[in-house]
Amino acid sequence: MLAWPRPELAVYAVAPLENGGFVLGTADGELLHVDAGLSLRQIFKASEQMVVDLRHDPEGRLWVATETEVLRIDLPSRWSLLGRYEGLRGLVTDSAEFDGALWVVGGRGLQRLSADGQGGVRIERLPWVPLEAYALLADERGLLVAERQGLWLLRRGETQPQRLHGESGVTHLLPARGDPNRVWAVADTHLLDLQHGPGGWTIMRRWPLAGMVPQQVLELLPGELWFSDDRGAPQRWRIDDDGRLDRQVFGPERGLPQNGPIRPRLFAIDGEVMAWADGQLHRLDPAGTGFAVTEPAAWMRELHQPERLDIVETAMGLFAVSPRDLLLRRKDSRDWERVQFGGAASSGFGMPRLGASGVLRVPAWNGLLQYNPEGPLPTLQPLAVAFDRLQTRWQDGDWQPAQPEHGVLRLRSGEALRLRFGLQTLEAGATYRYRLSGVVDAFTEWADRDLAIRSLSPGEYDFEVEGRLPSGRPVAPMRLRLLVEPSWYQHPLLRLAALTLLLLGSAWAVRSFARRRVARVEAANRLLEQRIAERTEALEQANAQLSAIAVIDPLTQVNNRRAFDLALGREWARCMQSGQPLAALMIDADHFKAFNDRFGHLEGDRALVGLASVLGQGLQPPREMLARYGGEEFVLLLPGVRPEQALERAERLREAVALSRVGVTVSIGVAVRVPAAGESSSRLIREADMALYAAKRAGRNRVQYAEA
Repeated sequence: MLAWPRPELAVYAVAPLENGGFVLGTADGELLHVDAGLSLRQIFKASEQMVVDLRHDPEGRLWVATETEVLRIDLPSRWSLLGRYEGLRGLVTDSAEFDGALWVVGGRGLQRLSADGQGGVRIERLPWVPLEAYALLADERGLLVAERQGLWLLRRGETQPQRLHGESGVTHLLPARGDPNRVWAVADTHLLDLQHGPGGWTIMRRWPLAGMVPQQVLELLPGELWFSDDRGAPQRWRIDDDGRLDRQVFGPERGLPQNGPIRPRLFAIDGEVMAWADGQLHRLDPAGTGFAVTEPAAWMRELHQPERLDIVETAMGLFAVSPRDLLLRRKDSRDWERVQFGGAASSGFGMPRLGASGVLRVPAWNGLLQYNPEGPLPTLQPLAVAFDRLQTRWQDGDWQPAQPEHGVLRLRSGEALRLRFGLQTLEAGATYRYRLSGVVDAFTEWADRDLAIRSLSPGEYDFEVEGRLPSGRPVAPMRLRLLVEPSWYQHPLLRLAALTLLLLGSAWAVRSFARRRVARVEAANRLLEQRIAERTEALEQANAQLSAIAVIDPLTQVNNRRAFDLALGREWARCMQSGQPLAALMIDADHFKAFNDRFGHLEGDRALVGLASVLGQGLQPPREMLARYGGEEFVLLLPGVRPEQALERAERLREAVALSRVGVTVSIGVAVRVPAAGESSSRLIREADMALYAAKRAGRNRVQYAEA
């Protein structure tokens, strides 16, 4: 008999599963997954409204109908999400399995999660970590907790922890390579050497960071640590057995340019150290003395934000992590595959952790994603690129449908072709690329599904189209042979006959008259072509100037208010469809009226131009946009960026302006929203504007986040 989790749950819909289990929909918008043995496997909050019907589609997805909406999700799935509905609060930064429970750290300190016996989760917030916590490390000897006020150790079976370090916050915990009794701990001001001996964990040595603020710490060889510095160039530390430190800085003189607000970011693959800097990938030379620009691999070029790439090594293999991408290269493989989340899709990924139970956990902007390899695997039908539309047109006629025969499409010379590609799936965001032998021999860039070919010369062509989906689901390519037949006048024999007649006629012509006539015609043609080219160039320049004037601010040469309003509407709709956050930074020059009164409007204009240049550093177009909103006010639009990332970006920009020669400081208001149906994009701008004026009231030259 099924143990009912809560007496007040009222079921209104049921859908059977292939494995003998079923899914129940409740009046509170919850979905209950029950297996064939009548055990409750998962409670999933699908909606705030009553579930009135449940249906499965051919792709194995579950359609959920509520009173006013229709949802499509993966349930059952090997992926699940622990988030606000389960009671998990705050941004999650790390997780660990320890002493029969799941431990989570983040913006709400340390939380302990355990099963409540009714299919739900019991969450306990530990009072000895009242502020932010950053990292966890667990084994049979205890749980290490790095938090804002220090470092704690909790031993198995105990409830009271031991404080190992309380002089400053600790942000990173890194197990030493090749030594299970050693952990590197990065504190606010020092690197701590944590070692385990007969008396337990002890801090044996410490080295001052000397102003460095590490974003990352890597260890490739025992005692060789690499740091990405939030304030400067990366550093390499070599620490010998006696604790002597050799510190080296890798700045422009060693091949790593500075990115302005975005500092170079390090990662390691297959024993090689690499870094993204100034929009390019750099590789450490074999001698370890400097970096040089190198070509990124194909999978790196497809990342949304490669400059924020991290590589994490687990027992499953290597994970490549950026805020909007999560890829896996399994052990004994060289291929990278995009991790498919199904109904638990998210973004803003943190560091993956593989627990002792075999469950993979990934922090995300809306909670903690969990992958259980023993869970049900949805049955997905194979996908292949196909034609949603294939039409031809001869001369000025109408478009007509075309049908290939045995993989061959026959065309007449000069016949136009119009194609639309498609995939038999309801997943959105498909893109395509193609190649056409003899015309486009290499694959094009990824684009949408429509393609038009005006005409092809007589001959045979191999046409191949590849498709891809955001989930990384495999897609088979489509191949088609195009056979373009020549017109009657293009046949070789007719051409030879025409050429012979032309030669005979030319021999009887008056050569002198022909030469003069041809010369006059050619001269007239050259003059006409020259005038047409001049007029065309002038028209193109005028059109380009008009287009630029329409969307470019003439003073600062960044986008104007009109361009921003268009981009805001476009990105609001995209983020609503994908469920991603959208951030807006309202930026205003402090005391700018006083600046103008003191130095004059000419210097004020120069300051605005310089300010726009500094704010544009690190911009990632085309999705990210900087625009002049009016007067001395600018706005930065950042799709797919979480609150803490937006605050970090804003603080870097504020600091960059303060350290520049612009002559003014800026106040920045930050707002982040996940667009929802029925909600206006103006709310995002209004919240950012209110945060900006809160920053002004608080003293200027600061960043303020819009509180919900």
